[in-house]
Amino acid sequence: MLTTAPKLNRGIGLLEILITILIMAVGFLASARMQIQGLQQSQSAYYQSQAYLLASEIMDRMRLNPEGVLAGAYDNVSTNGVYPEPACVLSGCSGVNQAALDLHEWSLAINPTQAGVLPALPSTDAIAAVGIVDRIDVNRFEVRLSWSDVVNGSSEERSLDFSFVPTSL
Repeated sequence: MLTTAPKLNRGIGLLEILITILIMAVGFLASARMQIQGLQQSQSAYYQSQAYLLASEIMDRMRLNPEGVLAGAYDNVSTNGVYPEPACVLSGCSGVNQAALDLHEWSLAINPTQAGVLPALPSTDAIAAVGIVDRIDVNRFEVRLSWSDVVNGSSEERSLDFSFVPTSL
């Protein structure tokens, strides 16, 4: 007569299943958090590159318009100001009028007034996106862009500064 040994293993118990589910849930939550942080960092990098492009744009426009630079049309200006579009767009602009057109278009890229057009840099009520051009000395300018960025769930001001000499001066 054969006798069988008593079975010690009777399958997976409820406790083991609950522990497995808990471990998997913690892993999924950690993965989701990493995804969210990655998206925030990607968005911050995008705004940084937009600020760089906007700064490069106004510096290039200034290099192409030495007459407007020498006349002081770019001295100590901010996109918070109102720059109406000059009437010379179709007929050709003087250096000063070209500077006014440059500032008008640069201001619209940062703070569009047309409905449905998204700004290149984000703003909040407390932190406005702004571009500033300051003449530091006779031949040197500083271009600064500031915008709002979400860091750890709260809005913080970010900025990008360039100091340059227009090569045409």
